[in-house]
Amino acid sequence: MIKKVHLRLTLLCTAVTGAIVIAMTLLYLYVSESNMRENHYYAFQNDVNNILNGLQNQSVLSSYYLASLEAGGRYLIFIEDNGSPLLYGNIVENEERMELLNKVKEYYQSSYEIIPGSTVTSLSSYHLEFIYTLPEGKFPMGQDYYACVAYLPAESGSLTAYILAPVSSFYQQLSRQRMLFATINLLALALLYLFFYRFTRHLLQPVVESQKKQNSFIASASHELRTPLSVILSCAALIPESGREKQEQFCHTIRQEGSVMKRLLSEMLSLADFDSRGMELHKEAHELDTLVLNSVETFEPVAKEKNIRLTSTLPDSSLPLCICDKHKIEQLLSILVHNAISYTNEGGSIQVTLKHAKKHFIISVADTGIGISDEDKKRIFERFYRADASHNAKEHFGLGLSIAQTIVKQHHGKLRVTDTEGGGSTFIVELG
Repeated sequence: MIKKVHLRLTLLCTAVTGAIVIAMTLLYLYVSESNMRENHYYAFQNDVNNILNGLQNQSVLSSYYLASLEAGGRYLIFIEDNGSPLLYGNIVENEERMELLNKVKEYYQSSYEIIPGSTVTSLSSYHLEFIYTLPEGKFPMGQDYYACVAYLPAESGSLTAYILAPVSSFYQQLSRQRMLFATINLLALALLYLFFYRFTRHLLQPVVESQKKQNSFIASASHELRTPLSVILSCAALIPESGREKQEQFCHTIRQEGSVMKRLLSEMLSLADFDSRGMELHKEAHELDTLVLNSVETFEPVAKEKNIRLTSTLPDSSLPLCICDKHKIEQLLSILVHNAISYTNEGGSIQVTLKHAKKHFIISVADTGIGISDEDKKRIFERFYRADASHNAKEHFGLGLSIAQTIVKQHHGKLRVTDTEGGGSTFIVELG
């Protein structure tokens, strides 16, 4: 499922960004090609003016001069003197050139106003530029031309000049530019795909981790529930075949295991509620030292049964009120003290200390128990994780410290664990 979402997000991001890039490229090409067309046509008009000025300034139009104007194949020039082709035209013209000239003449005569030849001698020079598209054919110079038809007055009549410039080279330039931008866009799309593939994978990493934790949570919860459930079912199956004394024993076991399941489900529901809705806090001003004393007094009988000395240390001076959720802080203290008692051997001690420094309340629960390794310190706040794998007390499911950490975080505080001097573990809570 995550892989499909990853791929779809990658394709979606690539498609949207790629569409924007392509749209911007097309817009740039449109503006760029429009300017290039205008500049190219403007350059043709300037060249035409220079050619016409040169023709007017020539007293004699030599074949060499006319051939030099066509050098490089940029232009095709046809000259008529009083309607008759010049000698240059008779030598150079071939069947294809004459066909092209006739088609340009026909297009010009049908599309533009003709200056009568009888009056052209009385006029100043006249020329008209236009774009001519050659009908389908096999003329080697291409299908589109910039064309100019010019009437030049002369002493013995008039000259008519037809100047054509093939646009094929310009179109090739446009084609190369389009191919270049198409290649750049393809590379950009490939790079965008790689970028968004890595970016969306990083974006989905918390979801992947959450899914892994959820799967692990479900697996661990199933394992924890399976044991008491199996015991309950076994006892229930044996009750009809047992005597009264055994039946009472089985009923006691069923109640005990049912209580274990109830506590486990309660803790699981608390964590699920925290995950879905967040922890709802009802903060008020409370005396934190009173909450600490109440917690210690609550667990004194339990500690006494295990021959563990449970004491508290509070400041001599009065403390400011702490803005917190009373019930959640009581739950936090209960988890820490209960854990300390469970993992401290008989004859050990537990010290609960409250301090106030730099506007922070610091609560520490130090025990002289079995301690926690450095490797385990990194994981003890994970759900269903137990630092001591051999410790299988049914009152612990590996959820308490996870709940404790959630409570502290919701109060914008910090919870950490260190080693107790001389052996054991110390949990330190810092509240603002």
